[in-house]
Amino acid sequence: MEDRHTVSEPRPVEKNAKDGPSWEVDILRDDTVIVDTFLLNSGVLPPRINKRGKLLWKLPDTGDKLPSFGSEDRRRILDIFRERKKKRKQEKKKLNYSSSLDENPENGESECIDSSSGSLDEKGGNCGRGDGKENGESTGNLSEECGGRDFYGNGKGQQHNDNNDLADCGRRAIRDSSKEPQHTYHPLPSSLPPPGLGAPPRQPFQGIGQHQSQYHSVPSAPDPSHMNLDDSPEILPPSQSHLLHDRPSLPSKISQIQLPQSDSLFITVPRYERPECISGQPKSSLAVPAARHFITKYYSYFDGTSPDAPLGDLIRYYTLKAQKSVSIGGAHSVVTGRVDIAAQICSLAGTAFVVRGVVAQDTADGKGVHILVTGTARTSLYGSPGGVVANFAHSISLVPVDDVLWREIHGEESRKGNNIYPALLEALELGFPFQIHNDALALLSGDAGTVTSTATSQPIQQQPPPPPGLF
Repeated sequence: MEDRHTVSEPRPVEKNAKDGPSWEVDILRDDTVIVDTFLLNSGVLPPRINKRGKLLWKLPDTGDKLPSFGSEDRRRILDIFRERKKKRKQEKKKLNYSSSLDENPENGESECIDSSSGSLDEKGGNCGRGDGKENGESTGNLSEECGGRDFYGNGKGQQHNDNNDLADCGRRAIRDSSKEPQHTYHPLPSSLPPPGLGAPPRQPFQGIGQHQSQYHSVPSAPDPSHMNLDDSPEILPPSQSHLLHDRPSLPSKISQIQLPQSDSLFITVPRYERPECISGQPKSSLAVPAARHFITKYYSYFDGTSPDAPLGDLIRYYTLKAQKSVSIGGAHSVVTGRVDIAAQICSLAGTAFVVRGVVAQDTADGKGVHILVTGTARTSLYGSPGGVVANFAHSISLVPVDDVLWREIHGEESRKGNNIYPALLEALELGFPFQIHNDALALLSGDAGTVTSTATSQPIQQQPPPPPGLF
C-alpha cells in the first residue's frame, strides 16, 4: 500500500552547544496535514555509510546550513516516525492497563500482599483463585514452588499450619517471578514520546485506600497542546472520561483540516459555471473553469492592469503549506512560507504575461486541479518598460476547500458565538473555492533577449485568441 506520509523541509532550531546543530521536521499526511514533529540531529539521524565504511551522507556540521534529504534519508526519517507512533500506542496500552487495575483492584493480588513487609495476608488464601497474576507468575507455579502446597496450606492430603513457612514460600515465588525476562519495546535512541503522553512512573505498592485517594486528588491528564492526530482520546484517565462526552461532537474529518489564515483569498468557480454531469460519472470536472479564473486573477496582479489588485495580496491565495519555485535557465529557487513566497512574487513585479496555451486536468482524487500555462513573459527593468522577453512554462496545483466540512465547522462556530471570516463565507456561497498549493514558474532563457523601450513603443493592445474549449 502506498505511504501517504511525506517529510517537510527542515527548520533550524537553537539548541545547546553540547547537543550540536539540530533541525525540526514535520511529518505530513497527504502533503497537507501535520501528524508529527520532531528534532533531527546526529544522534537521531546518524551519518549513512556503505559496507566499506565510506561516508555517503551526513547532517551539516553547522546550524546555519539546511540539510538536503535524498530518498534513502527520507525513508529513514519516516522509519523514525513509525517507531515513535508505535511507541505512543504501546504507552497508551500500558496507561489503559494500569487504569483498569486502579478501577478493579480485586483482580490483582494487592489484597493478599502487605505493602510494608511483602508477606502474605493471613486471610488472603483466595489469592490463588481467579485470573489474577503477579509479574506473570501463575498461581499453579506458585503452588509448585511451595512444594505441592496451595494457598490454603493443603498438600498431598496433609494439613500444614505453619504460616511462616507459607509466607516464606510466597515471598520466594514472587521474588523468583520478578527475575523472569519480560517483553520490552526498544525504540530508536532518540524516539521519545511527546510531552504528556509517557506512562506514569512506577510508585511503591501502597494500600488500596491510600492509592485511590492519591489518584483522585492529583489526576494525571496529558497535555493536549502536544497531542498528534494519530493519538486517541482513550489516553484520558477514567476519572476524566466524562470530559469527552461534555464537549460538542464534530465530524471526524474536521479535526484533520487546517484552517486557512483569516486574510486568505480564494479562486472561486461559481456554481452556475460547473458543467453538466456526464452519464456514468458522479460529478463533472471543475478543471476548465478553475483554470480560467486562475489565469484571469493571477497574472493581472503583475502587470498592474487591475488597480484594485495590489501585488502584495497575491500571497493570500496560497495555502499555509504552499511551495513556490522559479527557474531561469540553470538557476532554480524553491521557497515555502508566506515571507519567502511574497519576496519571490515581488521579484517579478511589472512582468507582463501573454498566455499562449493552457492545459487543465483533475487530480487523481478528483478534487484538485493541475494547470499548465505556456506563453511569453516580458520582465520589467528597474520599473521601466524595458526588460527581458522569454518564453515561460507555469505549472500550478490548486486544492479545494471542502464546502461540506466548512459549513459544518461554521455551524459549530456559530453555536459558540464565533464567526468565520467573510472572505471564506462569500466564496462558499458563490461556489467552489480553491487555493494555490504548488506554483512552479520556468523562464526559458535560451529564447530570451534584452528589449530596449523607445518613446514610440506602445503596450500590447491585442491579446492572442484563447485556446479552444477554454474561454
